[in-house]
Amino acid sequence: AKVMADEVSVLFTMEIDPKLRKCPFAYLGRHSYYRHGEQEVLFTAGTVFRIQSIEAVDVDQWEIRLSLSE
Repeated sequence: AKVMADEVSVLFTMEIDPKLRKCPFAYLGRHSYYRHGEQEVLFTAGTVFRIQSIEAVDVDQWEIRLSLSE
């Protein structure tokens, strides 16, 4: 995909503890349109994530690591 000069790509990496019952979520793997190459998870409204880190992977690419907040 062509990236414009004022655009960047962002990859969100989420750490989710399935033992936390405060925030229900569902893995949509078998039901997703994107079965190959992506892992889709559906979260309830109001889900809160804590930012663990933000790192530049390349000039126009960033990775943001998140963890599910208790």
